[in-house]
Amino acid sequence: MRRLLVFLPFLTAMVGIPFVSSSAHSEEASLQVAIAANDATSAKEQPSGLVKGEVLKVDNDMSQIVIKHQKLTGLGMPAMTMVFSVPDRSLLEGVKQGEKIKFAAQVAPQGLLVTKLELESN
Repeated sequence: MRRLLVFLPFLTAMVGIPFVSSSAHSEEASLQVAIAANDATSAKEQPSGLVKGEVLKVDNDMSQIVIKHQKLTGLGMPAMTMVFSVPDRSLLEGVKQGEKIKFAAQVAPQGLLVTKLELESN
């Protein structure tokens, strides 16, 4: 857990960096997230309730989303902005920058994942 907490400021800093489509960069970033995820409890998931957030970026090609979110209690993460991988690209369909969402996330061996995503009704 300590290594994950050390790694979180790096993830937060990455939000200011535009997505790079280079496969080398994405593999390196994925590896870093996977290392942090392995150090945390594997497959630890947010409890049943969905967390509110705002979409800052969507990268369909990389299957990633940047979310400014509320506290992820089940994962022990405070409210912050971070990059999540989306293993099921269909979750990103119709999701645009600036939209309010509710989502569930988990830490898995391959990194931080969004497992469920819903557009928040106004």
